[in-house]
Amino acid sequence: YTAPFVDFNQDGEYNVYDGDYPVLKGDRMLWWVINDLTPHLESNGEPFGIEVAVCLYGYDCQNGDLMPTSIFVEYSVMNRSDKSYNEVYLGYFTDLDIGCSDDDFVGTLHDQYSYFAYNIDATDGLPGSSCAGVKTYADEPPIQSVTFLDRSLDGTIATLRAVGYPQVPLSFYRFLQAIWPNGVPQTTGGDGYNPGSANIAPHAYPGNPSDPASWAQCNTGAWLADRRVIASHGPFDFPAGDTFSIR
Repeated sequence: YTAPFVDFNQDGEYNVYDGDYPVLKGDRMLWWVINDLTPHLESNGEPFGIEVAVCLYGYDCQNGDLMPTSIFVEYSVMNRSDKSYNEVYLGYFTDLDIGCSDDDFVGTLHDQYSYFAYNIDATDGLPGSSCAGVKTYADEPPIQSVTFLDRSLDGTIATLRAVGYPQVPLSFYRFLQAIWPNGVPQTTGGDGYNPGSANIAPHAYPGNPSDPASWAQCNTGAWLADRRVIASHGPFDFPAGDTFSIR
């Protein structure tokens, strides 16, 4: 499996002297391959035989819209094993730090397959935070978002220190389903951890932050913390030899 290129003489090999040249996207592009054959130091799980080709690109156009501040990422996830998997979830652990990492809130726009982070108040970097010496956005903090362009955003959950991080494979799998590592499902209200509640919430903080009556993190009384989001797509079947793509 190689980086994409135009094979001028159709011999299956990249050779510039044959007239072959890379297929580039955007104005700047990176491409690399990763796999899960190295030790799984976070989950201590077994390898699945998965390989991922990643294409990251952006545009230099200065036309005043969002393009100069947008990065596009395409993942081709390949099942290189001889096993077919079902009930598969593909998730992204995202640390949406906006300057100072301790004074951000997060939210979900699930109808737009997006999740985002915004500053707690109008000034990035608060007294009492752990951001002394960190370059901040001062009084011009942006909003940062991630959007699934061609797949549904089926779950989002924000990490919570009181519950802790997953330690075993099952706990990681639960996180991908918007379930806390201890098996308690995320539910609407507060920080999303409400044992005994039946109001299941597949997406964290879907409310409009400008609506004081909505379930937005800015309305929960939460304060200084480094927010991380696990966003996922699934479940889906992943046969042996199949490739699953997401942008």
